[in-house]
Amino acid sequence: MDGRGNAKVRRGMRYARWRVALGAVLCALALCAGCGGATNGAATPSDIPSDALMQGVRSTYGQYEHTVTLIPAYRQQIEDLLQRNVYRGGSEPVEAVIADGVITADEMDELERGVVACYAKYDLQTNVDYYFNEYGFGMHHWDLSHHDFLRDPGRINQLELECEFDSGYSVVSQYYWQAYTNPDNIDIKPYQYQCLKEHDLLAMDLLMYEDYLRAYNGQRSGPLVKGMLSTTPLINAQVLRCDSDPLHNIANSPLGR
Repeated sequence: MDGRGNAKVRRGMRYARWRVALGAVLCALALCAGCGGATNGAATPSDIPSDALMQGVRSTYGQYEHTVTLIPAYRQQIEDLLQRNVYRGGSEPVEAVIADGVITADEMDELERGVVACYAKYDLQTNVDYYFNEYGFGMHHWDLSHHDFLRDPGRINQLELECEFDSGYSVVSQYYWQAYTNPDNIDIKPYQYQCLKEHDLLAMDLLMYEDYLRAYNGQRSGPLVKGMLSTTPLINAQVLRCDSDPLHNIANSPLGR
């Protein structure tokens, strides 16, 4: 496998948090404090109950509403990302989108519809064979049950490279979400804690943020949040919102909401 192929495999692991966001939060928050390794590898659908897996997906695509501004730090991160082999094929479309320092809803719509059209060439349908993430950027997970060729991880890597990377979607969608949820690139962890606390989702009596960090890091045993993903979808949807977009889900937010 060439360097580009190796990077594709690493990409799958790096974005496991978003592909299987429910599984990551289940392990890191709902099941065990400090269990570790939740996002170190891409999970298969069998790793997560099917009803839980479906809680984090969008029913639509290409229907964005916001324009976001990229601060210099995000612009630099994008430029650094485009130097990596796996992203170079998408450099031109990415640069075209970010040249004016903003990512518009129309640009996101066009990119995402392009992803759908690309996968359609291989008889792959959104909300049948793959699902877009409701609480983050990019794809939530693949359903491997309809096409035998999807059971080959190498084939999925090839498809993702063509349809998501070379189109620029993987980079642009990542930083669209980043700029929307955290426009000033601040430390988000204290606000994740605040969100969980405000929505009465903490299973422990964690009065201070420092207590939360100690529990999260495994210095206290027991679940961090209330509910189980397979049985309480409304609670778990809010847990995911607190994890992925706390600044839009708290009082007195730095965003001015």
